[in-house]
Amino acid sequence: MRQPSPREDIRAAGLALLKRGESNQDVAVRCGVTDRTVERWRAAISA
Repeated sequence: MRQPSPREDIRAAGLALLKRGESNQDVAVRCGVTDRTVERWRAAISA
């Protein structure tokens, strides 16, 4: 079985934080990504 990459793990954690209602800025800081990345994750939830 394939192991998820660290990048996939970070994305999954970020999506979970967004679903819990965390702000984009908090998610970006906690996950070590840019605000733009968090905006893309949020858009994926809304799609």
